[in-house]
Amino acid sequence: MLKFIRSKIDLKSNKQTREGGFTMMELIMVIVILGILAAVAAPKFLDVSGDAKTASSKNIYGALKSTANIAFAKHRAASLSASGTTAGDDQYITDCDSMVAYLEGGAWPDNTTCTGGTITLPDAETTSITAETGTSAASLSTITAYQ
Repeated sequence: MLKFIRSKIDLKSNKQTREGGFTMMELIMVIVILGILAAVAAPKFLDVSGDAKTASSKNIYGALKSTANIAFAKHRAASLSASGTTAGDDQYITDCDSMVAYLEGGAWPDNTTCTGGTITLPDAETTSITAETGTSAASLSTITAYQ
């Protein structure tokens, strides 16, 4: 009889105590929430090539504008003649060929091309060179996408 009573008490205490852990429903909800977050966030993190091309193009555009200003300052300091050249100095920047001489390594950056006076940047944006004169630096046309 005593065994019977003890077994009933043990059964009651086992029913009242619950083992720790997550229920199946809680685990499924966490998986669903993680799936939704991954579906929303993954495309932004996986496709950044367009952003990288735009950033690269902006940097190249800025460097080309700086190159034109540095060349103009060099020419002004050297007091170039009206023809645009003096012994030992490069010519004014008037087109692609004259600008490339001022770029590091004497070459256009990767994925950047120049034909005549039109520069095509890595993100396919284009800008045009306005020739340098004795009183103003060469300039590049504004790219509205970079404003």
